[in-house]
Amino acid sequence: MSKLAQAVAATIALASASTTWALNDERQIVKTLQGAINAIGMVRGKTPQGTWVGGAVVIAQNDCFVAATTAGHNIIDGAGNPTAELSQITLNVSNYQLEVLEAHTDPDHPSTTPPEHDWAVIIARKPSCNLVLAVIEPRSFKQATIPKTGMPVALACYHHDRPSLQNQLSRQDCTLYRPGRQFDGLYANKAGDPVGLHSCTAKLGTSGCPLIVKDRDQLHFIGTQIEAHYASGAGVARLFDDRYHRAYLKAVERMQRLDLELGRITAN
Repeated sequence: MSKLAQAVAATIALASASTTWALNDERQIVKTLQGAINAIGMVRGKTPQGTWVGGAVVIAQNDCFVAATTAGHNIIDGAGNPTAELSQITLNVSNYQLEVLEAHTDPDHPSTTPPEHDWAVIIARKPSCNLVLAVIEPRSFKQATIPKTGMPVALACYHHDRPSLQNQLSRQDCTLYRPGRQFDGLYANKAGDPVGLHSCTAKLGTSGCPLIVKDRDQLHFIGTQIEAHYASGAGVARLFDDRYHRAYLKAVERMQRLDLELGRITAN
């Protein structure tokens, strides 16, 4: 199966989701939704063919807007075509549905097929200004930061392949590795690129779900689930580094301008 086909398989979740799962499935429902974990949600896009769903996480906010991350192929496909009209994409988080105003992907690489280009930062409008939503603080994260033996991470997501997990946030602890060291040498050619491989369960609708780490009781976002390789058992993550991180910084600046513009309109 091509990478694009695998990516689509990990993103599209229509009414007839699969009910099969691995015997070693260790995904656990998050029973207490308090604090930063509420920043994790979903993006949904409506098309003439149906509705797709993917993961997302809010990583910044101001009075009236939020910035969230997701997989690039949730926004544009491998050929650079939109997966849905922007007006038909919503961000669903903390029981709110937010209107997506802007979606920023790699400006120099329209194809999201290479994993290093598979990222997106979206800006969405809050249902009401001054509404405070949960945020998971992002941390710029390079591949070289991953120890040779791997490091503990968690994938938090709304899954769609198992009825008992649907519409409930799940969390799974696993290990993040550098490419080429595990999983039959997968992506050995991506050494040094902002790409990592992990052992968490990644199936239907998980593209865009965040990889998180915990430091001194605080959660940090370090990467985005983008691809599932069922043969090797690997999940593929686009690490939060270089262009991805810079797009987040630009989104924060853009949100500030939007907030000021909205303030002027309200004041007048």
